Amino acid sequence: MNQTELPECEKINKKEPSKDVQMTQEQADSLVEHLKNIFMYVRVLRPDEIGDFIIDEENGKLCECYTVWNKAMPCLNCISEKALREKSQKSKLECIASNVYQVIARYVEIEGEPCVIEMINRLDDETLMDSEGRQNLVSKLNSYSEELYRDALTGVFNRRYFEDQIRDASFCCGVAMIDLDDFKLYNDTYGHNAGDMALDTIVKTVNRCTRRTDRLIRLGGDEFLLVLPEMDEENFVQKLKQIQSQIHEAQVPGYSKMRLSVSVGGVLTRDETIGEAAMRADQLMYLAKQRKNMVVTEKDQILGCQDDVVRQENRREKQRILIVDDVISTGGSLHALETLAAKSTGTVVGCCAALAEGDAAKRTDIFFLEPLPLFLH
Repeated sequence: MNQTELPECEKINKKEPSKDVQMTQEQADSLVEHLKNIFMYVRVLRPDEIGDFIIDEENGKLCECYTVWNKAMPCLNCISEKALREKSQKSKLECIASNVYQVIARYVEIEGEPCVIEMINRLDDETLMDSEGRQNLVSKLNSYSEELYRDALTGVFNRRYFEDQIRDASFCCGVAMIDLDDFKLYNDTYGHNAGDMALDTIVKTVNRCTRRTDRLIRLGGDEFLLVLPEMDEENFVQKLKQIQSQIHEAQVPGYSKMRLSVSVGGVLTRDETIGEAAMRADQLMYLAKQRKNMVVTEKDQILGCQDDVVRQENRREKQRILIVDDVISTGGSLHALETLAAKSTGTVVGCCAALAEGDAAKRTDIFFLEPLPLFLH
């Protein structure tokens, strides 16, 4: 084809004028039949079917849609989900080995019901470019993705990956927030290189404990997000405790005196996005942080295993304060201390002094040991 000719999958967008989003079932069926002449896969999805199944024509059976891309879990950048949410048309490229696929998701309303028409085509040499050009495109796309979504220090996914690809995704998984205890102390005591080595040790330890389909994301500083797809509660809790324990036992290369520990909060997703689950996990991580080197999950909350942390917080909020002075006369100094104590979270339970001068000895609101006689000239 010449350089100005469009790939077939783009021609359809040019040939077919934009139709009204609302259509009847008959109109939808007609549109789907027309699209099947152009695309490898065409299907209509209801909201509860997105990320579900498609027909594997080669093997003649149903398969989960993401297995087409040789993935073990739903795409985190599912354009069908985005098209449904934004009521628009979305498209993306998927690179598998040396093949490039274009995926298009179009929002429609069939008989008043929100749906998405999903279309997939493989871009071959004739519709895309020559073989060498395609290899260059695949290489550049993969390189761009790596640079864009990888943390330069640790090599794991970064915050941009979380915000662009995973925050708004919704699927069954375990979500954990992992925070390195006393990270600033390591930096101040041993230097920033030691802090970097500590982070690298944590990443390597977590990677040894997790699967290929799990995702570790460095959100910033010493804070990590871990996503564990298709994980039941028992295995999820065991996995987090394994990670916490192995990090505590790990040796930081070049810093034999450093002993690492992490605080971990974990939840299983409900009907929510990964971002929403991460916020709940962060709250549990804060509870774990009060004691450090521990894991707190929703199961712990139900069983009351974090009661010690809560009681510790309550004691801090309800500290009892006793104000002590050496000598009182008008009581002005004690009053000033009471005013200062009122700004704290504690409660003043009494005022006392070693000696009471003059009329202060007659006061009943202040305890003292001995009256101090006045010496008159």
